[in-house]
Amino acid sequence: MDVWELIDIIEKYAPLNFAASWDKSGLLVLGEKEDIQKVAISLEPSLSAVNKALDWGANFLLTHHPLALHPEFPNKKNEYFYVLKKVLSSGMFLYSAHTSLDANSKGPVSWFAKELGLQNLRVIDSFLDVDEKGTVGFGLRGEFSARIKTVDFIHKVKSILGIDILRAIGKAPSNIKHVAYCPGSGASLAEKAFKLGVDVFITGDFKYHEALEVGFQGFVLDVGHFILEEMMMQYFYKDIAKNIKEVDFIFIQSKDPFCYL
Repeated sequence: MDVWELIDIIEKYAPLNFAASWDKSGLLVLGEKEDIQKVAISLEPSLSAVNKALDWGANFLLTHHPLALHPEFPNKKNEYFYVLKKVLSSGMFLYSAHTSLDANSKGPVSWFAKELGLQNLRVIDSFLDVDEKGTVGFGLRGEFSARIKTVDFIHKVKSILGIDILRAIGKAPSNIKHVAYCPGSGASLAEKAFKLGVDVFITGDFKYHEALEVGFQGFVLDVGHFILEEMMMQYFYKDIAKNIKEVDFIFIQSKDPFCYL
């Protein structure tokens, strides 16, 4: 498959005009061979992911997180240096679908809502004036057809995400109907979500003082930055591999940098 045809398909899932102004979504490194036969997909453009992609024979690596969010000289022998060196020397393309993917509520970001069984999906923070208002922006909210007990809801979240523990903030309601979530770091959306009337907000990366403040607003489940995005990229991989038959795909798992002892 021609690389530009592949990129055009990727950008139907993750339109670049949906990306945040500060983001670096899009083509990060131009490769050499424009005939793409093998595509690797991963959450992170880590050295491990790059090596696994190359060992498999990929000449295109599609990740969620970009290699860097700010201009950075490769003047220190850190992971950025070695990843850039390896990608450039191999001739592999490197592409990031970051906030461009996050903001498309009809794309892979909706996987968690589907698993939960939420209805009437809308974004929390709509930022584009588009024909289908309310479908472009950060964070998703929806509702169950009927209220469920909070203890059952928490069990369902843990089961879907494959986790045993999570952090909770604020007073838990006895039951839940309206749910909002944001993969990655979504603390900035909590206040808006609660003003929209949700019973629980799910995200990651809450800091101590943010948690103190949001505890007065509503009930939060902090599942960490990693798992919602890792599983979103798995969903993306399955969907794009199903729709493109001319190319072989592989999903390379990333690892949560945090562990519990």
